[in-house]
Amino acid sequence: MSKTESYKLNAQVAGLMWLLAIVVGIVGAIFLGEYQQAETNVAFFSQNETGILIGSLLFFSMALITANIAIFLYPVLKKYNESIALSAVGFRLIETALFSVGALLFIAVLIASNAYVAAGSPADTTYQILVHTFLSMNEMTGVLATFAFNAGAFMYCYIFFRTTLVPKWLGVFGLIVTLMGFASSFLGLFGITDISLFLELPTMFFEIAIGVWLIVKGFNQEVLTSLSQE
Repeated sequence: MSKTESYKLNAQVAGLMWLLAIVVGIVGAIFLGEYQQAETNVAFFSQNETGILIGSLLFFSMALITANIAIFLYPVLKKYNESIALSAVGFRLIETALFSVGALLFIAVLIASNAYVAAGSPADTTYQILVHTFLSMNEMTGVLATFAFNAGAFMYCYIFFRTTLVPKWLGVFGLIVTLMGFASSFLGLFGITDISLFLELPTMFFEIAIGVWLIVKGFNQEVLTSLSQE
């Protein structure tokens, strides 16, 4: 396989991973978002074990998918700036680790809920405290994972913008939405979720756009050639 074909494959796989991450993430959020609001009813989690297991598995899968985006983009992005490209990979791996921890925390909630039901639903508040703690930790890991995601994405988009490996408007769009994502994560630290969700929404449109572009068009071959000669 020639380098040109290899880079085209890298672009297509990264694009596919971007789109797949959106689908898996949305479905996972549909499953787990409902349960995150039910911490006062400890038995609720045990009663919905299948849904929680599916949602946790989806979030874990999404974490692995996003890591692969970084891995497949790295051979191309390093041609412009290896340190930035490597840092982007690092932030993506941090994001992957944090989302994986978040998925495991939902499993911990389920274990605590099952233990509560098995114990005959005692009046003791220990189980409720555990569930509340695990859910709070899950929320915090989600915010930190979003910080890491936006840091990595900003680096990708910076390289896209500077090199025009993809159309410049896509690079500009990406830089804008990642800055909005940083603002969203900052507000999330203080529990301001309504505005936070509004700021995160454009990220999905960017990821759809970049994913489709990379699958259909790939990277600009003239730019790749010029970067390879530098």
